Amino acid sequence: MKRVLHISDLHFGRIHPPAIEALENFLAAQQQKLDLIVMTGDWTQRARKGQYQAAAEFIKRSPFPVLTIPGNHDIPLYNFVARLVQPLRNYNRFIRSVTTDTFEDPEMVIVGFRTASVFRPVEGRVLKKDIERAEKVFSNAPDSALRVIACHHPLFQPKDLARIQPEYLANRVLALKPHLVLSGHSHLNWVATVKDEEGHQILHISAGSATSDRLRGEVNSFHIITTENAGVNIETYFLSEEGFVIPKGEVHKSVRWEPFINL
Repeated sequence: MKRVLHISDLHFGRIHPPAIEALENFLAAQQQKLDLIVMTGDWTQRARKGQYQAAAEFIKRSPFPVLTIPGNHDIPLYNFVARLVQPLRNYNRFIRSVTTDTFEDPEMVIVGFRTASVFRPVEGRVLKKDIERAEKVFSNAPDSALRVIACHHPLFQPKDLARIQPEYLANRVLALKPHLVLSGHSHLNWVATVKDEEGHQILHISAGSATSDRLRGEVNSFHIITTENAGVNIETYFLSEEGFVIPKGEVHKSVRWEPFINL
């Protein structure tokens, strides 16, 4: 069994103080209950050094390893020289140096895709080299392992398999036959199942913003993803006065989906 915390869009520089305090309290209470934190991009608001330093301090305080990739906000917006010449200089210095973009285990393999693009900040893009890396990692994994792609931009929108451009890259992503895709970017929490032409199911999990004060109709949130009994259990935690909790009610019940049975 693996237990993974999926967070996204922390946006140091635009932090909601009660949210970051609640998140750190949640992590402290987990003790040894988490195997990994997957953070799907946008560590900062404007990719400034001080914001990256704050993000790096958060990582250092975490008792768990962190897998991550950059988001579009992790690339400078107003410093045009840095944006074009060294867009990820601060990211590489403060974040990449203390995290990973790949996780390999007999039960689960995760490959981070860098979808943040200087020229396509909103839509994002998929890099051929990331697909090739995923092909290698997935091919070396046991057949029973859960195959996961982590990225900032959603690869697929609900009811839409034409999210990635160009089309041949979309086909290559589908050919990887991932079981899960984890993303962020929209500051909205949703879970959707998509299928390729052969009927292989992909569960796409989008995390809301865990700590930003820039929200889009939802409070701060994150997911706990647990693999057990050849399935996946997803719990969505929302910020409340008591910290991050799973609200009562049908709308916020855990989602259970068995992605690699009879595929």
